[in-house]
Amino acid sequence: MNDELRRPALGRALSAFGALVIGALLLRAADEAPLWATVLGLVAAALWLAVTLLPQRAPRSTRTVLLAAVVLAGAPAGAPTHVTGLVPALVALLMLVAAARRSVVVSVVVPAAAAALIGLGALAGGGSAGVLVGCLAGLVLAVVVGISRGQAREQQVAAEQERARSAALAERARIAGDLHDVLAHSLGGLVLQLDAVDGLLGAGRVDDATARVRAARILAADGLDEARRAVDALRAPEEAADLAGAIGDLIAVHRSIGAEATLTITGVPAPVPPEAAAAVRQAAQEVLTNARRHAPGRPTALTLDFTEHAVRLHASTAGATPSAAPGSGRGLTGLRDRIRGAGGDARWDLVDDRFELTASVPR
Repeated sequence: MNDELRRPALGRALSAFGALVIGALLLRAADEAPLWATVLGLVAAALWLAVTLLPQRAPRSTRTVLLAAVVLAGAPAGAPTHVTGLVPALVALLMLVAAARRSVVVSVVVPAAAAALIGLGALAGGGSAGVLVGCLAGLVLAVVVGISRGQAREQQVAAEQERARSAALAERARIAGDLHDVLAHSLGGLVLQLDAVDGLLGAGRVDDATARVRAARILAADGLDEARRAVDALRAPEEAADLAGAIGDLIAVHRSIGAEATLTITGVPAPVPPEAAAAVRQAAQEVLTNARRHAPGRPTALTLDFTEHAVRLHASTAGATPSAAPGSGRGLTGLRDRIRGAGGDARWDLVDDRFELTASVPR
């Protein structure tokens, strides 16, 4: 049994034990207090036990009514029983105020009524001024602790809601990154191919245009496969990825549309955690997409290095134009965010006429 389940059970057990102890103390000192005060104290203890044993799925209104009844029964018995009969009322008042959520009736009216009943009980059943002051002080303390507990609970709920909101935003950003990967890779390549087809047809080179159309069809089919893989990753993210195979598929499609790319694998390939594999694969995809866009016809060399503690991707594209400079697009920014989200880091730079990128994630 985990801690979340054990704590409520322990609290209910201690509460029930406390109600039984108060009942036993009231019976033991029955000769020292008026009969009506002892009876009210026992009723308060019994109601306290009933609240403790109430199923957690019980209506909130039922719990509130029972707690209010504990307060009204135990308050007048406080002074005549030398505070013993007041204990259930104080516990119930603390619980009421904590769960009040700024309710004026519970936070103000109920404590005021309890204070009046404590005074009436002291007048009817006797009791020293010191006992009366002690009862009222306990009442104030219960209200203060209840308010503090309620505020802490509200802050905890607000913090949990903020964590859930942050998690939802992070998930939305991740899905947006997946969609960007698929669309930028496949649709961007299709645009380039169709532009080439248009130019070739205008020049009367029908055979070359036909070859480009076939390449565009291959790229479109690959885009569909990419979309399916993205959906599968969302459905079952726990499945390990064949990172080397996935990057090899990207390069095969890259070559099929007339671009140049090579992949070198060093170290011993092994399964990589899904989040890390997806991040590295996105880095390779972004490099190939940018190569087609900013350095058409120029070669790209990728090296995938498997070490004991990390997986590192290094990519280099010759003949990159200034438009491929760092920070020039959302794809690179999203790539860096995803790599960092997997616990790694990514950096890139334009050195002379080569675009260099290095991305590393822990194994």
